Amino acid sequence: MERLSNSILLGVLPPGSQLPPERELAVRLGVSRATLRRALAALQEAALIHARAGRGGGTFISEWQENERPILPDDWTAVLDLRASLEMGAAMLATTRAGEADLNELDELITQMYEAEGPDTYRRLDVSFHLKIAEITGSGPLIEAVARAQVELTRLVRLIRRPGEALRVSNEQHAGILTAMRDKDAGKAALAAFYHNESTRHILSALPRS
Repeated sequence: MERLSNSILLGVLPPGSQLPPERELAVRLGVSRATLRRALAALQEAALIHARAGRGGGTFISEWQENERPILPDDWTAVLDLRASLEMGAAMLATTRAGEADLNELDELITQMYEAEGPDTYRRLDVSFHLKIAEITGSGPLIEAVARAQVELTRLVRLIRRPGEALRVSNEQHAGILTAMRDKDAGKAALAAFYHNESTRHILSALPRS
């Protein structure tokens, strides 16, 4: 993904140009087709590439006006590092303290996210999900810290112009956190929260840096 992203941002793969067929590109990069598909999915979520169907279709490099290009701020990795540590801890504590009503509320938020129309609605519900986990811990300072981290995260995820499939995958990860909480497995809940954060990091890492 990084090699393709750098080639796009350096102009080696110019806007409007077409990528080679998947099989050929995988051979050129020396990776499996499954690995290539994951990289292409992240680049598409970051709007650096797009697919066209039908005759003359394929995968093409997106064309940007310079003032439209999303630029990651210098502190983006620090934001995700802090979020990971806070939400892993919150997930562990919440797992030991959640009642059935709490778990049902999280389940309802997941259902609403699957039904959400548009990324803005999804994002509001997403924030509510993570704040609810923090609230279950009963720790005021932790709730405040998670809320601040979510504000900073929102600033970053708005740079993803075409979230598409990423929203469905994100919600599947929410369901994984909830499953671990229902199983009373605090370690598994923390690990699910970690991978949820790393999924966001993976997509954002395809964006150009400031």
